[in-house]
Amino acid sequence: MLALEEQRELHECLTREFTTRYLGDLGVDKIAHITPFDPDNPVCDYNKTYWDVPEFINPIFRAVGIKIIEKDHRISRSEIDNLCVAPFADKAPEIIDALHQYPLLLSSDHNPDLQSALALVAAQKGIANKQTHGRERARVRDMIKISNGIGTRAIHPVEIDLPLLPAIPFVKIEQTVGSPHLTIPRNPTTKSSSLQSGLIRRYNIVASSNIIKVAGSPTNHPDDLHSLWSASLGGEKNLGGREEHEGKVIMHMVNEGTIKLLQKMGCGVLQVYSSFGKGKRESHFELGRIIPPDEITSDTIHGLQIDQAQFRRKHGEPNVYYAGELDLAT
Repeated sequence: MLALEEQRELHECLTREFTTRYLGDLGVDKIAHITPFDPDNPVCDYNKTYWDVPEFINPIFRAVGIKIIEKDHRISRSEIDNLCVAPFADKAPEIIDALHQYPLLLSSDHNPDLQSALALVAAQKGIANKQTHGRERARVRDMIKISNGIGTRAIHPVEIDLPLLPAIPFVKIEQTVGSPHLTIPRNPTTKSSSLQSGLIRRYNIVASSNIIKVAGSPTNHPDDLHSLWSASLGGEKNLGGREEHEGKVIMHMVNEGTIKLLQKMGCGVLQVYSSFGKGKRESHFELGRIIPPDEITSDTIHGLQIDQAQFRRKHGEPNVYYAGELDLAT
């Protein structure tokens, strides 16, 4: 358990050094503000690492979330349907078969930021299109309730300001996509920040324990499906290469702790390959094969990331490389 002053320290460091930048990167800094530390606000409780999907999923909040995803990727709702939902609909029977056996994680890139959220939104609609119980809206809702996203705690202490409405805590929007599980990535950016490594480690131990527990728990899905997960395994946006790698865009190395977490979750993995043109060129989106839990190894995960970089190079991003291709530790 983190003491109150430790929670305050984490909150102030994360918001000062990360949250402000994330809001600018997402382009929502004009309509969003940071939640100040308040020990009575659950958002500021750093002993709490995930939030369940509520029984009622607010359609206004979901519309706001999808609009942010559209803005981040610079694609329209119809483009999301044609580009991203359609592949999930085509693969839905295979995905459903896998979800009857084990939890499944959608592994996506991290450029732009919200790719893991887009993957979940697209998967929910695509899979629901191929199910038969109830109405489509109910089927999408049932998929949302078994969905989980692993993201960064730094984007959490935010409120969205909308005309004629009270400020919306960002967690309320996240919960319309799935249960958010929030970690503090151990990457070069956090290591060089003022965050104390001991606080990060203690927080992430709790977060990992909760993720493993939820992944191994039964769901209440009408078709007895296991949980669906989504994450950008590199844990941070791509970085620019230096020295002999000047001019290259480098996808972060997936650390061994993340791979061990996947193994403890008992998850299969479905790689989501994508390259977004952001209005300047054509976007591309494909799904890989479903890899069952007993095939999840370090070599498997690093291989998928190499494939992701090659996919982006093939589709108009010639300078993108995975750190593992270049023998870089990021």
